[in-house]
This record gives sequence, C-alpha cells and structure tokens, in this order.
Amino acid sequence: AVYSSPETAAYRQHLPGFGMEGMITIEGSYVSDDIQDYYFYPWELGYGSIVKLDHDFIGRTALEQAAAQGPKRLKRWLEWDTDDVMEVVRAGFFGDGPRPKLLSLPNLNPATIYLDSVLQGDRLVGLSTWGGYTVNVGRVVTIAILDESLTDGDRVEVLWGEPDGGAGRPLNEPHHVQTTIRATVRTRPPAEHSQAGPLHP
Repeated sequence: AVYSSPETAAYRQHLPGFGMEGMITIEGSYVSDDIQDYYFYPWELGYGSIVKLDHDFIGRTALEQAAAQGPKRLKRWLEWDTDDVMEVVRAGFFGDGPRPKLLSLPNLNPATIYLDSVLQGDRLVGLSTWGGYTVNVGRVVTIAILDESLTDGDRVEVLWGEPDGGAGRPLNEPHHVQTTIRATVRTRPPAEHSQAGPLHP
C-alpha cells in the first residue's frame, strides 16, 4: 500500500504512469474517496499468524498500533443464494427495462481489484472480493472481509453493480442498475464446509 504515506512519496514519483501501480483497476459497488479504505491488514486476509513483531521492518509501527486495537474485520467466505444469482443472470441478459450488471460465470471479476459492499440491513458489514462459481460446492462463492461479529450461517446481502449505472467504468456495460444478492457467511472454505457437515465456531 504505497498510495498515501508521505514516506513513500518519492517512490510514487519514481513509478511509471503506465506501470502496475498506475494502471491497476478498482471496480465494484464499494466506493470511497479515501484510498486507505481499500487497504487490508494481514489478519484481515488470514495472514495474522505470520506477522512477527520481534524485528524492525517497514510498517511495523502501524501493525503494532492496529494489533493493539484488536481485529475488526476477518477473512470469511460468502455463499451466494443460487435463486438470486440465476435471477440476476436472467435479468441481465434477457430482462426488459433497466437491467442489472451482467453476472458472468464462472469468474465474476473483470477488474484487478474488485470490491462489493456487503450489507446487513442498511449497515455496511464488510467487502466481497474475488470469487465465482465453483463446482466443488455447486454455487457462487466469494472471499470476503467482514466484521468480526459475523459468524457461520449469518445472512447478508452483496450489493451487485456499479454506482451511477457504471458510468466512467470502461470494462462495464453502461446504464445498469444495482441490485442485492443474498449470501450466507462461512468461516472456513465452503468446499471444506460442505464436506465436514455442521460447523462449530
């Protein structure tokens, strides 16, 4: 994450405009004006066990401060509701009037970084990232970074589609409408869950 720190300003100026850092695409229903809202801490990605604070390294102070506050979000998986997925596919390709964003399978994500808002009621409870259809569980599954209070079986909704109908997003069809897709939270990979039977937190 080199986009905001004053200490990395010289590095940003050194980077080519057409390099990966300059050309990376961010899409999805989640939108923030603060680039730091797109950053993830290691434990949010499931890497907390490999963070060692017994030596000096760039970013150590930030990790120490965040670790003292405790995790707020954790890596989870979302199993998307098949009926909702099929309705979005049907309406996106064959619907009349305003259509939802096309939901392509098996891979959902056309951009380098893809983040959809995850809602519980009107409350933003996390972000849905990469995913798609997996034959291992026979449904659409995405990796998510969710509020630590959410656990196995909790129901949420993924906000599908770009804001403003996809205006200004060259890889998206224009003039689509946002819709929600119901999903179930899993605290371990859905393929493992489907083989193991009932979950125990």
